[in-house]
Amino acid sequence: MKKNKFFSLALMREGIKQTMGVGIILLIASMFMSGYLPFAAMFKDYGYHITVSFGNFFAPIFLMGYVLPMIFIFALFGFMNKRNSSDFYHSVPLNRSCVYITYTVTAMLWCTFITTVSTLFSYSLYYMNSKITISPLFIGMTIGTTFVLMLLIAAIALVAKGLSGTAFSNIAIMFLLMFVPRIIIAFFSSAIQLAAPVVQISSIPLVDIGCNIIFLPLSWFVKGVYSWEIEPITIWYSLILAIVYLVGGLFIHKARKSETAETGSSFKWVQHVVRSLIGIMPTFIITYPLAARFEKLSTETAIIAVIISLLLYFLYELATTRSAKKLLFAIPLYLVVVVFGFAFVLGTHAISNSIVSYVPTSSEVKSVSIKYGGYDSDYDKSQDAIPYKSYMLENCEYDDKEMIDILCSSLADDVKYIREGTFEKYRQEGYSNSPDATRYGVERYNVTFHCKDGNDIKRIVYLLNMDYYFTEPNGPQSNQIEKLIKNSDNYQNAITKLPDNNEIKEIDISGYFCDMVGGNLTENELKELWESYKEEYNALPTPAKRILNLDYYNYYNVFHISVYGYIGTNTFYSQYHITADDTPKTLQKLSDLYNKKNDHSSQTLEKVLSGIDVKKNFTVSMKNIMGDGSDELRIENDTYYTDERYINVTIPNNQYISDVYEGNQPDDYTRFSDEYQVSDTDFDNIKKAVKILTDAAQRECNLADKRTFMLEIYTEYNIYKNKNEQEKMMYSEGEINNYIINLTADEYKELYDTLKKAKHTNQ
Repeated sequence: MKKNKFFSLALMREGIKQTMGVGIILLIASMFMSGYLPFAAMFKDYGYHITVSFGNFFAPIFLMGYVLPMIFIFALFGFMNKRNSSDFYHSVPLNRSCVYITYTVTAMLWCTFITTVSTLFSYSLYYMNSKITISPLFIGMTIGTTFVLMLLIAAIALVAKGLSGTAFSNIAIMFLLMFVPRIIIAFFSSAIQLAAPVVQISSIPLVDIGCNIIFLPLSWFVKGVYSWEIEPITIWYSLILAIVYLVGGLFIHKARKSETAETGSSFKWVQHVVRSLIGIMPTFIITYPLAARFEKLSTETAIIAVIISLLLYFLYELATTRSAKKLLFAIPLYLVVVVFGFAFVLGTHAISNSIVSYVPTSSEVKSVSIKYGGYDSDYDKSQDAIPYKSYMLENCEYDDKEMIDILCSSLADDVKYIREGTFEKYRQEGYSNSPDATRYGVERYNVTFHCKDGNDIKRIVYLLNMDYYFTEPNGPQSNQIEKLIKNSDNYQNAITKLPDNNEIKEIDISGYFCDMVGGNLTENELKELWESYKEEYNALPTPAKRILNLDYYNYYNVFHISVYGYIGTNTFYSQYHITADDTPKTLQKLSDLYNKKNDHSSQTLEKVLSGIDVKKNFTVSMKNIMGDGSDELRIENDTYYTDERYINVTIPNNQYISDVYEGNQPDDYTRFSDEYQVSDTDFDNIKKAVKILTDAAQRECNLADKRTFMLEIYTEYNIYKNKNEQEKMMYSEGEINNYIINLTADEYKELYDTLKKAKHTNQ
């Protein structure tokens, strides 16, 4: 009977039926994992708008991508571990290639279906939340990236299934294939970094741990970079590696004999490879320090490492074969472990020597780029969403000749110290190469030298920093580099550039009083504010832009316009100050919108004023918006623990009182805080003072006025009492009304004088 050579639709349907129960369970589990965070976010009041980062959206689905292909490959190809089932599958009119391809497609179909449904489910939950912004680009990026991960893991699992015939050996070989090669590469790259500390490992093709998509989360963690960048090299390398494993797995499955089911290895050479890998791992105790050019390696340590290696090597052989004859045969093959050790050390030395053998001169360099350096105190790549300017700085090139001279000469010094064996002293510990051996701090700069011949050379340059210690003025040059960078036009342009409209997904008004001013603005109104802000901002000189663009600010005394968005899959969040001096039109628009949106009717304010009753609890506070946001005035009628009525009035000392009284106010005008029993006359004055404030709230406000305050009035409408022998407790419920007001100098003086008349000492 002619056997189907490539693909069988009937076998795929059979495979789907076989794994239907597992598939449904995994679909539910995946939807739960991907939907938990967005579902929980629906019931959480953050108090501000949220822009979902790619990592938060991507991570739960990506983590499922590690599990799904293992389960489906092991389920569909489980017959290979049972002799009877293996014989049956090899006797049906489907050749091994057809079974291999069909079941692989079936497994990937299940994985892709579950991933796609989970991604769309998670995105829909986020999208339905009006307080959350999410980029639709995340859908394709998540499905595509996770597919590559699942394909690679499925391919490795297929090779492991073909190389062995028991579940334990399948799992062991799969994890060996997944991790051991990359662990060896990690040792290799780390040794190069230690032997040649000026090397940027990312500049060596395929050595960086992030090249393999399986290690992508570990790469983000190790680097401390949470911008969730996925380099094209990661996708392409992992995809090619998956194809290599798939093709290798096909040939292995075709060559595998049915009778190797239920055996530890399907081919004799598998035993030798696994045994050698096990023997190699302990030898890194010897080879790694030698490759990294460590000064000392004790003889005792080397002997112990060799003994451990030999023990593991021969014990594995004896445990798996249970044959003394095969154990004797394995003895000369230990030479493979020895040869690998020599190759590791010599290869590391060759590459590190090659790296430090060439140092570009300043005449060969056209410009430089500096990434993740210490030159910008505002630049922090460890955040989930970082300022827009931080991304702009990554693409900056500097062609200043003095800067290039400093970096080239410093790199030449670094290389000289490496060759002399004094790098640790002069660069890592920071001692100067001067007779008095002054000690400095050390700054590391990841520099790309853009050469005139078109080549880019990536190096780590170490500069001494005189900020750390008292030093001679002409010693370290790190400070000079920072000065040159910050004075460059490219830096200033990058640091002050506003996001493009197509990069912005959400606009908001932020700051301490954002809910009062911008909490109920529509999307179109916010866009109009942003357009107004951009127009004024772009017309300003660079120093003024830099001040408005600072990420640290007084949270209380400035209004901010905030923008959220994405650059690719990376989330940015930036805030820009709105000030009366630099952006008056935008501040005026904000004032107009506030006046339009808020109720200033006398009827509403009279109702609020009626709540100021001597028989009820109430609180009136006035916060200084243009100051530090603290209470400018606070009046409390608080009776939770007693039936007696006491009022507490607090007016802290502040500059505005000095302005009103022209600096001549008596001491008792500068501050008083007293609690006193209230007479009717006292309370009439208290109520007059509050009316001055509510009258001001009936007027439209100007946010640019220096006497701008937030008025907050709490009034009680229910009192509940619980009595016992010890105490009488009162619990109240009420409502809070907030207004932004302007007070004239006369109103402020009248307010203060009225409160002073109500002041009595409690005897």
